[in-house]
Amino acid sequence: MGPTGSPRIYLFETDESSEVTADTRRLFLSQSLSNGGARTVAGWRDRVVALIPEEVGAKESKIIRTLPGGAIDATHTYNVLDAYSKYSEWVHELAAEFGGTDEKLVAGIETPEIAPFPAIAAHIAQAWLLREAADAELQQARHSLKFGLAAFSRLGNLPDADPGASVAELARSLHTDRPNLARAIKAAEGDRSIRGAMAGIDRFGALMRLNGPHGFAAR
Repeated sequence: MGPTGSPRIYLFETDESSEVTADTRRLFLSQSLSNGGARTVAGWRDRVVALIPEEVGAKESKIIRTLPGGAIDATHTYNVLDAYSKYSEWVHELAAEFGGTDEKLVAGIETPEIAPFPAIAAHIAQAWLLREAADAELQQARHSLKFGLAAFSRLGNLPDADPGASVAELARSLHTDRPNLARAIKAAEGDRSIRGAMAGIDRFGALMRLNGPHGFAAR
């Protein structure tokens, strides 16, 4: 589908299913990079890693990367934390190609071409990719954590909440102290964007209680 949801038809002149899959991925990646469909992208020249949210689900994503020799790889994730984790993992793997670990030497992995730049460019590329991966993953982790902590606090205030599922017990499970976790929960509850999301969930819950499990008034 195109960016507006209109269907498109492409003809592949091959009977090799693997080639059709690879060409479809390349086409999808190219369009996502050109039309802004990719949420975040990192890479070096023709080596690219991209996180592309899917239209079919707000939390589902495709993670696509190009490989040496023109190959292309893709995977599907079902929540945003998995998406950013896989994206970061693949960007880290690309960054490692600019390094000099024993694993790289044993596997016979070659450093991506950096000419006409001097050797320091490999160091720059590795550091840049590591920063891009860390920034993307940290930003999403912080947002997801705030949302989760605010939701946890609300669930804990429900009449039927399990008394064993306390902030203190959660802190022990996370190997942190209760005051530190309590401060994080308070900050999450005070975040304007999180409050808006929680209000939306409350409105949806009220609609479900009013109209039944399918969200429609009984007729």
